[in-house]
Amino acid sequence: MTKAIISYDKDLPEIPDRRPWDKPTSFLVKDATTESGWHVDASGRRPSRLLLIPKLHTAVGQWRDDDYPGTSEVTQRLFAYWFDEEPRGCRLCRPLSLSLLPA
Repeated sequence: MTKAIISYDKDLPEIPDRRPWDKPTSFLVKDATTESGWHVDASGRRPSRLLLIPKLHTAVGQWRDDDYPGTSEVTQRLFAYWFDEEPRGCRLCRPLSLSLLPA
């Protein structure tokens, strides 16, 4: 059986006051000189070495800004619920991953 890299009794690092449903404006970087072992880099979204990722972020961001053109009425209603009506704790992963799927 695969052993977990981080045990479950250990707190995971996080950015204070970060709202996970908003577009990322900072990310964590390992830093052995700090007490927590991490520091916040506020230069924007974490850079990626994969060539497709920045293009994908740009395309999805534009699609969101344009109110999801090409989606069905049902999909638009689900997005409205997830982004605007559902409690904020549920807003990050599901809408982000679902917004990448074709409608």
